[in-house]
Amino acid sequence: MKIIKTTFMLMALLLVAAGSNSCKKCPECEDCLPTDCEKCADCPCMAIDPVSLTFGNVAAGADESRQVVVKNTGSGVLTILSVTSSDPAFAGSFAVSNILPGEEGIVTVRFSPVLAKNYRGFISIKSDACCDPVKTVDLMGNGTPQAVIPLFSSSLETASTNEPDRPEGWWQDYWGIFGANVTFAYLNEGYTGSHSVKVEVSGEPLHPHSGRFPEGDAKWLFEPVELSPGDYVYSNWYRSNVNTFVTLAITNTEGETEYYDLPEAPASSEWTRYEAVFDVPANGVAATVLHMLKSNGYLITDDHEIAPYYYKGFNKGLLTITFDDGWNINTETALPVMDQYGFKSVQYYRTDAIEDFTGFQYPDPKNLIQMFKDGGHEFGSHSINHSDLTLEPGPVLTNELAGSKVFLEDYLDITIKHFATPFGLYDSRVTGEAMNHYISQRTVDRGYNSKDKLDITRLKTWCILINTTDTEFEAWVKKATEENLWHILLYHEIEGSNGKDDATLEMFTKHMKIIDDYGIEVVTMSEAFEKLAIDM
Repeated sequence: MKIIKTTFMLMALLLVAAGSNSCKKCPECEDCLPTDCEKCADCPCMAIDPVSLTFGNVAAGADESRQVVVKNTGSGVLTILSVTSSDPAFAGSFAVSNILPGEEGIVTVRFSPVLAKNYRGFISIKSDACCDPVKTVDLMGNGTPQAVIPLFSSSLETASTNEPDRPEGWWQDYWGIFGANVTFAYLNEGYTGSHSVKVEVSGEPLHPHSGRFPEGDAKWLFEPVELSPGDYVYSNWYRSNVNTFVTLAITNTEGETEYYDLPEAPASSEWTRYEAVFDVPANGVAATVLHMLKSNGYLITDDHEIAPYYYKGFNKGLLTITFDDGWNINTETALPVMDQYGFKSVQYYRTDAIEDFTGFQYPDPKNLIQMFKDGGHEFGSHSINHSDLTLEPGPVLTNELAGSKVFLEDYLDITIKHFATPFGLYDSRVTGEAMNHYISQRTVDRGYNSKDKLDITRLKTWCILINTTDTEFEAWVKKATEENLWHILLYHEIEGSNGKDDATLEMFTKHMKIIDDYGIEVVTMSEAFEKLAIDM
């Protein structure tokens, strides 16, 4: 009996000791809950969010800050003891060291590159938490050159040797309009220096609603500049008495020219700086930018420039998956793939195909649309009839925008906040009317949305077509993830037969896996607006 009693007492002591050790761990640990013993009542525990930070591009000599939230998930007061860094380019600090149970504190991380190179490192946050008292945050940033050297600069000061009425490397061009109504001039005045160029059109018939030429334009243009694939910014100084239009022309490796619209330049009687960011794709070798008149009036420009561009990112990268038109087959193809990864999309519907589905020879789409709604996806308007809104008269334009919103809100019993332009066509008149009814306008203009260039009236996208390669797609997602950009994808009909060369189901499936592999956060439009409102 003595041996048994001694053994029993030894086991009891071991259990007490084990219980005592468990109580030194956080309440969240498996072997210690607040109800297990009274000592756990004073145990602090530390959780952090996020566990990694990317700073994107920061000029050498400048700095950028991000925040890490430290939460006390225990029941005792948590004390932050220190924040240390593995690389002097990164530094961490905190204003409040004691965090009450259930409360949060902030650790600010500053990235200050001194060289133009990629930086990787981590910070360690040390606390008095009962378990895991040290947490690490992985860090990444890219130091960029302090001064951006233009790759192309033309102040128009040097006249052509053979034709002194034009600058060297510049040409006059117009099409689709009567030549007698077009005049070009090489002026003896400028924003800087003593020269600029002017184009003027008068007496040309205009479209009754758009106020532009039915077709055609007039412009001065410069010879294409050799550029490597990458991001660039084009700028000039201009004066005009009408809104003018700007188009990027990229020459590819096949010798073909691809055109991309850049933002309009509003009329200005004073010298005004125009600036637009663009990218040269992987198959691009050269580019020129066309600043054009598309209506009667004048345009004077000077000091044209193309320079490398470095985005300023948000606190983290975001990705939004959008679909235009409302193709029924997407419930069979795209929806199950997104469900597999828990991704939510934004579905932009043209409403005539819903109202008159029999005329379109479609099945009743109600149940199919409901599948997206039940899955937590978001909806937006894509107009009623999917027409070129820039050519519609005022009352029709208003109805296309307001009518589709009202229909979808009644049909789905939700609020419609976002709009996508049919064919990607818009101008200042369309944009102005759209923003009377919606909080955003998504375009098909190519590019990323960044902290320094966010324009909710012209959200940029990457349109996915049959010729989009996996390498291209992954490069887009990688860049958005590493540089903290908002990346909006545009799909149409997945594995359909509409003849528009849209992405196949095989492509879409690969794309969703790439997104999941990179871990970038997938959000709807409204979720992105909530996150970016805090960030901005």
